[in-house]
Amino acid sequence: MRGRYLNIGALALAAFVCAACTDNREPAKAALVPKAEEGFFGLPEDVRDHVEAYTLGFGVEPTTGPELQIWLEEYVGGNVRGMVIRPGRLDTYFAAEGLGFLNDRAVSPIEIRRTITPAADQILVSGSALRTVRLDRCEEVMDGGGVTIAGRDEDGLFGLYVQNWEYCEGENIELINAVIDLTTTEAERTQQDE
Repeated sequence: MRGRYLNIGALALAAFVCAACTDNREPAKAALVPKAEEGFFGLPEDVRDHVEAYTLGFGVEPTTGPELQIWLEEYVGGNVRGMVIRPGRLDTYFAAEGLGFLNDRAVSPIEIRRTITPAADQILVSGSALRTVRLDRCEEVMDGGGVTIAGRDEDGLFGLYVQNWEYCEGENIELINAVIDLTTTEAERTQQDE
């Protein structure tokens, strides 16, 4: 996920994610909202905008149950890979130039794959830990990619959006890679089993 394209806003992380980078703002916190919220409309605007664009663009069916959405953005090629985890299943999505969804553009072709797997429940539990991520300082990087994560569990909604998270410091930052790795490994394993 390396390249030379500067994404619009590449220097601006979500306000709730990159707090205290160089000033006296409070440390970042994952968004928490009451579980009565439907959809992901209770999340911060940047997280909500990305989730809405991708769920509409890829045709992800709505649910009010437990869910974890992970959208990996590659800035150079504009590719988007999504993983939507619900009890007992893992759906993977891919679109070359999928960042076009953020600009209300139609994108094709779209690849969608559904896997029934008991590992999805473990991923949902692991994903809930992401609400403890606090990003304190992030290096400015001109390329790379971003991740949008939104989830719903018994405690409500949580979400974050961060660009080039590999270059950030903070509390529990390793959980982002751990959940992405766990989900990606399961998606690849089940694809090999077919």
